[in-house]
Amino acid sequence: RQPVGVGLFPSGPSFAGAVEVLLGGIASPCLRVAIQAASTATALLRLNHQSNPVQYKELKKLVWAVIDKCTELPLPTTAYRRAAQTQKRAESRSQSSKAEAFLLQALICFQGACRLAEECTGHPELVENAYTAPDQKSQDDTLESFCLHLLQCCDTVCIPTITRHCERAPSASILQFFFSILSSQFSLLPSLMPHFSTKLASSGFFGMALEHKASFCAGNRNLTLNGACSDFLQKLSACLLSQLDAAETAPQKDHEESEELIRQCLPSLCIHPSQWPSLLREVLGPRDSGSAVTRLRTTQYCMLILLHLALRHGDRLLPDATVFSGTVFVLRSVQEQGDDPPPLCVRRAALYLLSVTQDQSPTLDRVTLLLLPPPHPVLLITP
Repeated sequence: RQPVGVGLFPSGPSFAGAVEVLLGGIASPCLRVAIQAASTATALLRLNHQSNPVQYKELKKLVWAVIDKCTELPLPTTAYRRAAQTQKRAESRSQSSKAEAFLLQALICFQGACRLAEECTGHPELVENAYTAPDQKSQDDTLESFCLHLLQCCDTVCIPTITRHCERAPSASILQFFFSILSSQFSLLPSLMPHFSTKLASSGFFGMALEHKASFCAGNRNLTLNGACSDFLQKLSACLLSQLDAAETAPQKDHEESEELIRQCLPSLCIHPSQWPSLLREVLGPRDSGSAVTRLRTTQYCMLILLHLALRHGDRLLPDATVFSGTVFVLRSVQEQGDDPPPLCVRRAALYLLSVTQDQSPTLDRVTLLLLPPPHPVLLITP
């Protein structure tokens, strides 16, 4: 074990030399060698293994080599997945199995790079790379450029590669690191997250994350994946809500209520969106406990907010008619059961859902309209 305070690499050139060796291993056509090199690269990405000054340019080379090799990996096939259920020993020796092992190790390495960047932000001397000689300083060798490089790798290579892989053979372990990497981007470059979050939402990431969450995390399974997925959805939603609130000059309290509803409900929301209509129409009886009623109502409100955010970016989690009827049912049940009116953020979400999905839907009644936020939305939702 490396003693505290003793640097593994006393100088930049020695660190660069180690990176050069690893690049050769990662480029090897033998996946077993490449996996070992990627694993070693992960260890190299620890904060106490960095030289002084930090060699951000070398780190970028290393991360790119690992993540770019993922594009060369074969996609899993249906035949392979059938064989995987009955011939585990053969699977471990197969090329597909090695490819998946490298993909997983690449994501672990990439997550390590994101963690290193987050740790460096807490050290001003590493942010500025203060120990770099004046004649060697470069904008390409800064923490900011490293964070930007991570975002570009995530956007151009990681997302399309993992998406294609999981369309054929979704894996809980791969998805866990994938969602963790996506979450890290929100803290590394917050100024670029409005554009990034809009791109994710418009690419169907609400539906994708919720479907995988339901498939792998229902029944209290894969708690780490559930946490990573929930954290990603929470950060994505918060970023989109902040943009929406800024555009509509909504009060800060409205934004905070939305975030709190999502934070409370996401960990337990492990059902496929196709099953949401039954939950939106669920009504508990007088014998049910107050906590159960509150929990159900909070979950329904969270669903409306998620449906709202997804629909605003073209991600239709449910058919329009289903969204319309489910929204109306929730608002009616609140009135009929004498519950407190929904928070303003929920009423705003409901108004948007009703106005966008009203075509070929039943006429809204006065009870439903009374629960919507002012100004009165009749002009928006006339049949």
